[in-house]
Amino acid sequence: MEDGHQVIQTVDSKNFMATLARRLRASVRFLYVLLLEPRAHGEDERRAELMLNVVLWTSLLLWAASEWNVIDSAIAMGHRYGGVSPVYFASIGVVFTGLLVISKLGYRRSAAYMTVAVYFCSITIAAVEWGANLPAALLGFAMVITMSSVLVSTRFALLVTAAAAAVETVFGYAEVRGILAPSQDWKLGTFHMHDAVEYSVMLAFTAVLAWLSNRQTEASLVRARQSEHQLALERDMLEVTVEVRTAEVKRIQAERVAEVYRFVEFGRLASGLYHDLANHVGAVNMTLGAVQSGADVVDAADVARTKSELDHAFVASKRLEGFVEKMKRELNGQQPDVQIDLATEVSEILQLMGKKAERAGAVLLFACPGQITVSGNPLKIHQIITNLVSNAIDSYAGLDRDVRPVSIAASCVSGNICIAVKDEGCGIDPANLDKIFQPFFSTKGADAGSGIGLAHTKDIVEKELHGSIAVQSERGRGTKFTVQLPLQQVQ
Repeated sequence: MEDGHQVIQTVDSKNFMATLARRLRASVRFLYVLLLEPRAHGEDERRAELMLNVVLWTSLLLWAASEWNVIDSAIAMGHRYGGVSPVYFASIGVVFTGLLVISKLGYRRSAAYMTVAVYFCSITIAAVEWGANLPAALLGFAMVITMSSVLVSTRFALLVTAAAAAVETVFGYAEVRGILAPSQDWKLGTFHMHDAVEYSVMLAFTAVLAWLSNRQTEASLVRARQSEHQLALERDMLEVTVEVRTAEVKRIQAERVAEVYRFVEFGRLASGLYHDLANHVGAVNMTLGAVQSGADVVDAADVARTKSELDHAFVASKRLEGFVEKMKRELNGQQPDVQIDLATEVSEILQLMGKKAERAGAVLLFACPGQITVSGNPLKIHQIITNLVSNAIDSYAGLDRDVRPVSIAASCVSGNICIAVKDEGCGIDPANLDKIFQPFFSTKGADAGSGIGLAHTKDIVEKELHGSIAVQSERGRGTKFTVQLPLQQVQ
């Protein structure tokens, strides 16, 4: 029971302290709103009004302490008291109260100027009354200069400094020349406690002004750092956004160019198929022309040859028809996966490339040990091999070579299909090896290459078929491209 009672007391004590802390915070908040909270709009104006309110309330508190000191000194010293009149000093408190009201009514700048003027005039009167070398006057002018800088501006503080220097110079000169005869009793008297209080009050007020100035400076620095940080973040975000947008534009551009390139590839393949068909149809037309003219030159051999040409033309037309159908499905994204005999597909491709190789004087050599059957999209295989073989043929352009071989080898190694295309042409400069797969990069010239073929081939191999493509080349001795594709992913 005793432990339980102790626990209850501890809980009650904690609750009491928490309640007291909340009420204290609420009281402080109430006093801040009532006495100090600025009413201006805008961050700079609110901060300036807050500093003025702090100065005025501090002035009232210090005035109250000083007023008590003046009254106490006047009572204690009696007729020997030569300081400021308590009644006159009380009027200063009334002035500060009025300035605080003016500030609360929204006339902050007017109240700031008048606050500086009240202090300046009071200190000037003290300098005239008791001499320009009065310590309180000198300390007071320093305080007013600091106040001017905090409440108004640095430029205004320079004007106040000039005015204070003028007061000290003029009245000091007048005192030296005997024009003015200020009271010098304070020099003959001993140092009293009220003097210490007076100087302490002025030093404390100067400290408050310095604190306000430093606070304003620190607040400005914090805002500047925050703005700098925010600008840095926005700059970084802008750079990221630009990079993302640029990458997106490049991606879209590459996709559009790739689509156009696909049409070019299809046109090249269709051209080969058409050429194959046209050769056979041309031979048949020649025989039919001879028959139609009545020439007695058609024998059994001609008939057999014509029949063979018709058979080849039929096969070529079927191949062309099938290719057109495949092309339509590919362009519509409807190309289904089929079983592909790799050797057959490559042979057909080389047959289509035969006319180009013949014009370039190149010889196409194909090797495929054993049968390799895969399931996938034959048009993708067509595009890869066609582009690599076409580049291999182009590598002999401008070279004086009697033998111009282009070797194509297909094999199956460790579950991967390996297709190698090798030539003995001009080769690739080592400085360009890292660039040949970049879109629009070409060493063939603007009239011979678009720079899209290898980039498109790389995309098909790596992004669509999840394989890899590598190149080995030696300047003047030829190039070898090696494509490796997963056996089950040529789709």
